Amino acid sequence: MHEGYYRQFLSVQKDVAASLLKPEMEGLQLFITGHSLGGALAITATKFLASDITGACYTFGSPPVGTVDFDSDIVTPIYRIINHVDIVPRLPNPSAVFLFRFLATITISVMELFFRPFSSIRKSKWYDKFSKMLADAQRYRQSGYGSYLVGEGTAAKLKYTVSTFDRIKWWLIQVKRIPAGEFKLMSDHSIDKYSSKLAAWAVHRKAEKPKDQ
Repeated sequence: MHEGYYRQFLSVQKDVAASLLKPEMEGLQLFITGHSLGGALAITATKFLASDITGACYTFGSPPVGTVDFDSDIVTPIYRIINHVDIVPRLPNPSAVFLFRFLATITISVMELFFRPFSSIRKSKWYDKFSKMLADAQRYRQSGYGSYLVGEGTAAKLKYTVSTFDRIKWWLIQVKRIPAGEFKLMSDHSIDKYSSKLAAWAVHRKAEKPKDQ
């Protein structure tokens, strides 16, 4: 798992564990939540403190925490909520890292072949560190069940399934708008965006609920 997230979790682990053991907590469902780094810590806490509970873990814009085996022993459901094209939950992207490694390998091979000063690149310490960093990044995976916040304002809604085609279309549209100064890849990560869209969706769901329920 990500070493930085683990160290952050260890700094509060004892306090959180002590709080969970308080008498007033007995018999209560536990819901662990967090946004961004807080989401990563929520998943980490779920693994080490609440891996098999009747509650759940909810994250908002959380980056991946570990490799494919990280959550294999977690029974507690983890629900990931991603706002439209928020880039943070998508980094590091295994496919993008693979492509980058492939292009980097070709570039270095060409440099070694045609430029003698670069002939010893692969023997350097920085190359080993760089290669290990990319290899580790490629193994990271998201945990739990993902859903997406789409739409704006009162039209915002939570979609539990989104096709690969739609996700690619979102990205292509946003990349085209970057030259015009629109950076939704970053602005969609705002906790205010998550809060307002979830509130709008809650109002919509309540309005749809039959009156006799």
